[in-house]
Amino acid sequence: MRFVSLVEALESAANLEVTKADPWPQGLPALLEQSLLGLGRAGPASERGGAQESGSEAPGPESGGERAGGLHEGASASSSALPMPSPPARQQCLAQLSGALFAALERAANANDKYKDVVRLENYFFFSEALSRRLGNRAVLSTQGGSPQASGLASSHELNESVATARQRFEENLERYLAWNFRYEFRELFDLFGRIEELYETRGPDDVRIHESKDALNSVLANHTTTKVLRERLRNMHKRIGKHLDSGLGLYPKVWARFSDRFLPELWGRYTDRCRECYDQGLEPTPETLAAMAKETSGGGEASP
Repeated sequence: MRFVSLVEALESAANLEVTKADPWPQGLPALLEQSLLGLGRAGPASERGGAQESGSEAPGPESGGERAGGLHEGASASSSALPMPSPPARQQCLAQLSGALFAALERAANANDKYKDVVRLENYFFFSEALSRRLGNRAVLSTQGGSPQASGLASSHELNESVATARQRFEENLERYLAWNFRYEFRELFDLFGRIEELYETRGPDDVRIHESKDALNSVLANHTTTKVLRERLRNMHKRIGKHLDSGLGLYPKVWARFSDRFLPELWGRYTDRCRECYDQGLEPTPETLAAMAKETSGGGEASP
């Protein structure tokens, strides 16, 4: 089980003090129940962006609730009668609690170097998705990307900053994870174009072929860009991502759709540009054809929102 339990975060956050002017009997765990999960009185539903009413159940398995259940472990509606702190105190407590949770997540991710990006992807995705649904915000992942600031956050809730942080960290880790997966299958190709890109940016296109010959380029392309090789390695990538992310969160098809819709055609487009600008030759297949191959690998993939 790779998911972070909230218990560890609560243990590290439980001693954080609410300001003395705004005491709260049961401290941060109660704040978690009332605000972090939308079980308390955070204002009328219209102010919460349509959040669910007090006492609604935590997200189910389809949204990661079962596998990533640490985020809503022990939640109940029994705390609904507790007095709510003032907005400044709520803001302070929620920021401290979210910070403790993210710190616990990072510790868990760094403890396993092989799966650190997977741990971050699944947990930041679940955190943002679960809270977004309760706050009436849009889902975290668009296959075309986009900044957290433009993703429909309800403006009135104190947790918006934490949700935005989770979304941003998810996006950063997703790009790194997809690049790692591509390099795993196309190491020689990926590394060659990495060197070409560095030379292009630092010395200009005319100097690239002096350091990376056209013969060396074509030798690598011959080994990696035939239709047979491309289809086989795309299938391998699809299976590997499925093995890593098939956790009941619905993340697997979304990540593959991001890869085929955006990451792969953009990367291959840069490779095509460098071949033309530095070596006066084209690159086959085209980015559009390669993206279509990737979509065929998953039976069409998931449509972009």
